Amino acid sequence: MLLKKQFLLCVSILVTNLVFAENDLNKVEVLFNAGKYEKSYKKSDKLKSESAYYKKAKTYYLLGFSLLNIQNDQAKKLGVYNREKSIISYIIKGVKYQKSNSELKRFKQFFQGFTKLAKKRLHQSKKLRKEREWKSIAELLAQQFNDTTPAYWEAHKAIKEAEKKEEVVETKENQVLIKKKLSNSKRDSVIRWAKTYIGTPYVFAGVSRKGIDCSGFTSTVLNHFGSNLPHSCKTQATLGKKTKQYKAGDLALFGYKSSNGTVKPSHVGIVISNYPEPLKVIHATSSLGVRIDDVKASSYWKPKFLFTVNVLGK
Repeated sequence: MLLKKQFLLCVSILVTNLVFAENDLNKVEVLFNAGKYEKSYKKSDKLKSESAYYKKAKTYYLLGFSLLNIQNDQAKKLGVYNREKSIISYIIKGVKYQKSNSELKRFKQFFQGFTKLAKKRLHQSKKLRKEREWKSIAELLAQQFNDTTPAYWEAHKAIKEAEKKEEVVETKENQVLIKKKLSNSKRDSVIRWAKTYIGTPYVFAGVSRKGIDCSGFTSTVLNHFGSNLPHSCKTQATLGKKTKQYKAGDLALFGYKSSNGTVKPSHVGIVISNYPEPLKVIHATSSLGVRIDDVKASSYWKPKFLFTVNVLGK
């Protein structure tokens, strides 16, 4: 009985701390929404050093978007001497810790200002040949803000060139050599081609780079390599062979199980990792378009994952 009381007390303290942590962030958000950006920045900066806050996406989004609304001279008075780099760094960290895309979308009214600043920083880092920095900014803009800059495509130039070369091989070489090449690199080619869609916005029933939905994305990509997938998540779930030892190019199905155990697929993506590596997928999400997600690391996608299906064969 004593152990049970001690356990319940510990749980109660933990829940209380979490509630207070969220309440403190909500108070900072009230300041932010009232336009008191310096105060919201100072309080967020103070909170991020505490264990209850340093892994919360909202902490870093409040820091980043507060700083976005503070001028350079005032930022320096707050101890921030590289404002643009700090803003981008905070947003990247927020993305790292967010549990769902809705956390970032709370600040949607500031997206335009942020993308303008991020692009400026991207060009500066390119001129200074800071390759790692400009590529990370290009990826951030494409995956989180649906903005595929020329720099993004430059970073993926090798992908585009590889696809062009493969198309040339298909048209110039004889049928036997084509089959040999495709059998050795088909899965890699599928993933390279799929990644060229990153940043494409979500459009229900869409099947183009102007807009695409989840099953439209999987069918468009895989059918480019000879598959015959229908534009239907539920139907795609019934094709191929279920497998636990997934490979890049397989389909990953998401949804839920009913009370009687019936599986209800409602979303599909393409696997880009190989078992036993952590399951990663590229898919068309309704909130952020085509992007890559680590399923196990996502509190949103992990509980929705159902199974993987091999539709490409060996």
